[in-house]
Amino acid sequence: MAVNTKGRLKSIDITGPLLTQLTVSLKAGPLLTQLTVSLKAGPLLTQLTVSLKAGALLTQLTVSLKAGPLLTQLTVSLKAGPLLTQLTVSLKAGPLLTQLTVSLKAGALLTQLTVSLKAGPLLTQLTVSLKQVLY
Repeated sequence: MAVNTKGRLKSIDITGPLLTQLTVSLKAGPLLTQLTVSLKAGPLLTQLTVSLKAGALLTQLTVSLKAGPLLTQLTVSLKAGPLLTQLTVSLKAGPLLTQLTVSLKAGALLTQLTVSLKAGPLLTQLTVSLKQVLY
C-alpha cells in the first residue's frame, strides 16, 4: 500500500488489522513550521519503520508511536532543519519488542528534547543517538 500526496495534507488514516509490516516515510516541505506524527499500530504488526525529514522552517516536532503486542523491531529516524527548538518522541511498544533504534539529527538551536520509551522485558538492543549539526 502506498499513499502519495501533494499540497495540503492534514492526516492519513491507514487501517488494516492484518498489517504485519509498515514503513512510514515523510518529507515535509520548506514552509512547514509544526509537525505532529501519531501512529497506532494494529495487533499483528511485527516491524515498524518511521522516517521523517523536515524542512528548514520547522520549529516544533512531535512523534508519538503506540505499537501492538507482536512488534519485535522498531526504528525511528528523524532529521530536522536548523530552526528546530522543540522535539518530543514518545514510543510505547508491546512485550515482544527486542530491537529499538531512535536516531535524531537536529540543528544547534534545539533547546528542548524529550524522549520517552516504554518497552517490555525482552528488549535486548536499544540505540538512541542525537547528532546536532551546524547548518
